[in-house]
Amino acid sequence: LDLTASLCKSCPWFAGASYRFQKIPGYDVDRSPAFRPSGFEILEDETRLGREVQELSARAGYSFPGNRIAVYAGVRHRSTTLEIDDELRYRDAFGTTETHISTRTKLDSEATLALAGLEAHLAGRFYARIDTAFGDEDRVVWANVTYLVPRKPGVRTIDEEPIWPTLEALL
Repeated sequence: LDLTASLCKSCPWFAGASYRFQKIPGYDVDRSPAFRPSGFEILEDETRLGREVQELSARAGYSFPGNRIAVYAGVRHRSTTLEIDDELRYRDAFGTTETHISTRTKLDSEATLALAGLEAHLAGRFYARIDTAFGDEDRVVWANVTYLVPRKPGVRTIDEEPIWPTLEALL
């Protein structure tokens, strides 16, 4: 979700806020190195990994004359959760003892990053954005291209010539 608005009707300055949520559903991964002690029978060996990232950003920027290029700077708060579920069952060499080990690990991290970026009107209804966020030990580069679907008749707009069409497309 991204909202951008001009700070005044005739000035080139704008402000924006965005929220991004990314979830990588749990998927199976291989243990490295594999658990294969000699003489033991492995009954189950499964490891699942899941990741969730939430980002909240605020930015202010300047649109150059002609509204084709804009630059901005701001701040981004990033929260990441990593979950690891591990199941291991094995039987000893004599077949008398079965062992079951199950672990669940959840790692959380948060970082506040400086944000800088560039937005460009490519052609027609195509727009591009590239930004970088960086902090003490975290660096992120994000690039995307957007196509704005033509407005439906009767859709209300705040301004007929916004600096960036993001707000117009949402209304």
